[in-house]
This record gives sequence, C-alpha cells and structure tokens, in this order.
Amino acid sequence: NRDDFKEGGGVATLVADYLKPDTVKVGEGDEGDEYVIVRLGHVIPAVNIVNIYGDIESRAGGKDKILEKWMRLRKAVKEIKERGEGIVLIGDMNRHIGCDQFGVTGNSYEVSYGGQLVRELLQTEEFVLLNNMSLAEGGPWTCVRRGDRTCRSCLDLAIVSANLVPYVTKVKIDSERKFTPKRVIRRKRRLTTVYADHFALQVVLSGMPRVSCQQAGSEPTWNLKRPGGWRAYEELTDMEADKITGIVDDKNLSIDEVVKKMETIDKKIKFRAF
Repeated sequence: NRDDFKEGGGVATLVADYLKPDTVKVGEGDEGDEYVIVRLGHVIPAVNIVNIYGDIESRAGGKDKILEKWMRLRKAVKEIKERGEGIVLIGDMNRHIGCDQFGVTGNSYEVSYGGQLVRELLQTEEFVLLNNMSLAEGGPWTCVRRGDRTCRSCLDLAIVSANLVPYVTKVKIDSERKFTPKRVIRRKRRLTTVYADHFALQVVLSGMPRVSCQQAGSEPTWNLKRPGGWRAYEELTDMEADKITGIVDDKNLSIDEVVKKMETIDKKIKFRAF
C-alpha cells in the first residue's frame, strides 16, 4: 500500500544530549538540495556527518540538474576537507553505482548518471565506500520493495573520507529489520507492523582521539585570509538575518540565552565562510 509511507525526501539528524555542547549544524542544502551537515567537535579530527536524501534520478529534471545539485554538495565537502576534518556522507542517495571496485560487490551492474558522479568521487581515493568494505554486514541490498522481495537495489550508501577509515569498526545493513524504523497501523481491524522499504544503515566509528578539556574550551582557528571568505560571511549572515532578528526580538529569552544562540549562528557561518 503506497499510502503506508508517503514518497518524498526530507532529512533529520538526531544528536545525543551528551554531544550537544560539541555539535554545530554547519550547513544544509540550498535550492531544493536535501542534506544537513552536522559537525561533531569532541574528537580529532572533527567529524562532519553529511546526511543526504538524493532525488530519484528519473524525476530530477535531467542530467544538468543532477550535476548542479552534486556540485553544490561537492563544494560543501571541499570546504570541510580544507579544514582538515573528517567527513561521513550517508543516506538514501538514490544512485545506482554498479558492482566493480567503485561499486558494491553483489550489486546490480547498472550505473546511473548520478551513480557515475559518486564513482568519480571514489576514484579520487580521498573517499572510501563503506558498503564495499570487508567488515560490512547484511548487504549488498539496502532497499526491497514491499510485496516483491525480488525487486531490490543498493541505494543507501555510506562514504567516509580516507582519514576516518582506521576508526570504522562496524558497517551494518539491517536486512533482518532488527532496528529499522517501523510503525503499527490498524488494517482490517487488525494491528499490523509496517516497515519502510529501506533498511537502516549503521556505521560505527570508535577509538578516535578525544579533545582535551583545555582544547574543548578553545575557539577554532579561522582562516580569515581565505579568498572570498568575508564576502561569503556577509552573504551567509544576510541569509540568517530573519533568524537573528527573531532571537533578538524574543522577549522570553534572557540576555545569556540570546548571546548563546547568536554565538551558535555566528560559529555556523564562520565554519562555512572560513
């Protein structure tokens, strides 16, 4: 029943309470791009999780649109790499990437246009596809159509920057649906458990050096001489103007709360600009 789960995108990233002091949302998609970038600063190097939902290619508006969206994402990824930080690209990318060394072993042979763009990223050897690592479990399929288990594909991908590979200890596709999200609905007077047609994808990193107490309170080093940095800072600040005004005008906030929220916005802008 297609009404069980409405088609469409949307991304959200949940952060555990104990990580909140060291977590900043440093980016999000523009012009209809669906991704959120969350930076975890409690480890060295800092880890930026890029949570993605990719357009279904047949509905994306052609190759030019697919390329435009991908290049905007690549620009955000490049900015993170220039800071020397780690990157985790993960989500339902809706890209067919084949089954050779730049695809997923056991996957179908199909390589779509968007899938080729992903493969080109992997060919730089600066990133590694976790779905194809020897420790990956439960694959290769990440999506199985309800009611027809012969219709299956590998669309959910996890890609990390090479500097994070030594810390990857687990990659699991929940093909047995032990922790895949579900809901209970009433159908024909009976309660029925309904799962999404995608399996949950779990990636575990461990053993990363922690930021010391002295480092935790220090301000990140910004490259204030970065070409175009101050122009980007101005443009990004303008984009946040309504949010800043809302914080300043909120009579329910104390001065300390206003300052804290303003500092969070300023830090987010600086990560993108410098």
